[in-house]
Amino acid sequence: MSGYLDQQYRKTRRAADHLPNAPRLFNEMIGFPIHPMTNLPSPLLPYQLDILEYKGKDLIIVKSNKIGITETILRDMAYRGVAGDCRGYMLMLGAQDERLAKENMRRLQNIFLGSRVLAPMIIGQPTTTRLELTNGTIYLVVPRSAAARRGWARMKYAFLDEAAHYGLLEDEEFLSATTSRLSDTDGYLRMASTPLGQRGFFHRMCLAGDGGGTPLKVIRLTYHVALGTLIGQDFIDKEKSRLGPLFGQEYECQFLSSQNAALEPELVDGAVGDYGID
Repeated sequence: MSGYLDQQYRKTRRAADHLPNAPRLFNEMIGFPIHPMTNLPSPLLPYQLDILEYKGKDLIIVKSNKIGITETILRDMAYRGVAGDCRGYMLMLGAQDERLAKENMRRLQNIFLGSRVLAPMIIGQPTTTRLELTNGTIYLVVPRSAAARRGWARMKYAFLDEAAHYGLLEDEEFLSATTSRLSDTDGYLRMASTPLGQRGFFHRMCLAGDGGGTPLKVIRLTYHVALGTLIGQDFIDKEKSRLGPLFGQEYECQFLSSQNAALEPELVDGAVGDYGID
């Protein structure tokens, strides 16, 4: 490490040692997210604080659109990489496609650049796929392919955004390539997504978490948790009219049997009986 970087490392490490060691206080210090409608700081809501304060390793969030879950997880990554137990490790941003992953990186960088405390911790000029800090923490956009994930060592945190929408016919290898990196560091896995049918690793892991007997924690956050704060009733009424049966998928955490299903499988199954037809 060069003399300049060594000096910056010591300086920012001292600063990090004095940062709040609680997510709630950390976010108060760096500033709240900007509300998309009012353009004013918006205090974190109870369900967002629950996510930030969750101490378990694996958290799966089945979510509604427009309730600020991505912002919450990016703030969790910032906290853990600066003041938490991910300092000096790699933290991965993954998503359904490269465009979304890079957009999440941009949003993460804005959290740092918008804070007078965090901004000095950035080394050099951030890129669309990488943000490096003077404490050794590196945030990376990692390609979607399973093979690409197997090459990264010292990965302590993986965020898979819109994990139900990866568009891979067989996506289990993709998941195993990610979790194998985390097993080396006892790292954190955070997956968040609106549902997309009853298939893929996201749906399977939700069922596993619901069944108990596993360290997976699954939470479901419908639009109701943000109604009147981040989402208005007029907007919801318009979306119900526009989306029809798909509203349940996009805003009520429903795993529909297919993208355009109007009837859920349990309703169909309940209508089928044995009529003695040979």
